[in-house]
Amino acid sequence: MKNTVIQAIENEKLIIILRNLEEKYLLPLSEALYQGGIRLMKIILLS
Repeated sequence: MKNTVIQAIENEKLIIILRNLEEKYLLPLSEALYQGGIRLMKIILLS
């Protein structure tokens, strides 16, 4: 799995970090980013 992640980062060259978003925005924003060509996202949820 580690090699797969490293290979994806090397191929895509861009990771979007979503931080402290309201839950209702996560799916629509993730779908829009994916449709726009973004394939790697890190989602940070703070409680």
